[in-house]
Amino acid sequence: MIDILALYVLKKYDCSIYRISKIIKTTFYAFFKPSFGSLNPALKRLEGMGCVESEKQMTEGGKAVLRVSITQFGEKYLKNLMQTYEFTNPSSFLNDARILLFCSNILEGEDLRIFYQNLYVQTKIFINQINEGLNDVYTPLAEEQKKVVLSVLKDAKEIEEICTKAQ
Repeated sequence: MIDILALYVLKKYDCSIYRISKIIKTTFYAFFKPSFGSLNPALKRLEGMGCVESEKQMTEGGKAVLRVSITQFGEKYLKNLMQTYEFTNPSSFLNDARILLFCSNILEGEDLRIFYQNLYVQTKIFINQINEGLNDVYTPLAEEQKKVVLSVLKDAKEIEEICTKAQ
C-alpha cells in the first residue's frame, strides 16, 4: 500500500521525501500512518523500477534536499496497482479498500471501470468469507462477537454498493 500512496502523492506533486511523508500523514490520517523507515525503501524500490526519479536540489536556505517525481512508467504502474490490487489480509481489507477508493480520483474512463470491477469482485469474496464464518456451525460466535463481525459486514456492503453505483 505504501507504493500506491507514494505514487499517488507524486502524481500530484514533485516533492521531497519529508513532504511525501507529511502529505500522506495529513491526507490519509484516517487510514494510514507511514513510518519514515517504510517510505524511504519504497521510494528506492520504485526508483529502481523506473517509477520515480530523484534529484538533489538546494533549498533557499542552502540545505540539500532530494526531490522526487513520478515518471510516465510510474503513472502506468500506479494505475495497474490500483486496478489489480489483491487483498491478501482480511484484517486490513476495509482499510485498504478505503485507501484505494480515496485514490481512485486519479483514474478515469476504462481505467476507473476496471478499478471498480476489481474492487467489487474482491469485496464480494470478502463478504462471502464473512458470511461463511457467521454461518459456520462448528465455530459458533457469542452475541458480542456476532455484533463485531456484522459491523465489518455492514462496512463491506457499503463498499460493494459504492462499486455497484460507480460501474
